[in-house]
Amino acid sequence: FPFAIPLWLICPSVLEGNTIILKPSSETPCVAYKMSEYFNKAGFPPGVINVVYGDGKTCGNVLVKDQRINVALFVGSASVGASIKKLSAEHYDRMCACEMGGKNAVIILEDANMDIALNAAITSAYKTTGQRCTSASRMIVHEKMIDEFTEGFVSLSKKINIQTDPIKTIISSSI
Repeated sequence: FPFAIPLWLICPSVLEGNTIILKPSSETPCVAYKMSEYFNKAGFPPGVINVVYGDGKTCGNVLVKDQRINVALFVGSASVGASIKKLSAEHYDRMCACEMGGKNAVIILEDANMDIALNAAITSAYKTTGQRCTSASRMIVHEKMIDEFTEGFVSLSKKINIQTDPIKTIISSSI
């Protein structure tokens, strides 16, 4: 995600003819550095893709308060997104879009195919160890389906292999 999310925002912006200032997460600055290298190697003119490193309270706030910034795009926590929206509100002509996750649900209706429903629920809850902003954190199940769904969900959940050895670098959630 430290690579994918910025690209989701950068590519359409550049295609529209805009320049970019990327302030990556302070937890993954090397990803943004590598990304900027790739843009340079691809022949992007200097100044089209710009990277600013630092923590959000210092660098992020300076960027959001700057009147020359026409659009503020953010993906992350609700508290930071709310702060960005509040600061951006001072600039009447600025567009501000914040993707702050959600409380997503899988809804299982009475006529659901249980195999498909269970696969969708397990995938949505556990894919990328549940760290996607679109991961399901709620299961809304028709009362006639609750026992079958619960039994199946628990059974499949127990089959998930999560590596807990701190020496290994890969954490898996594959079934």
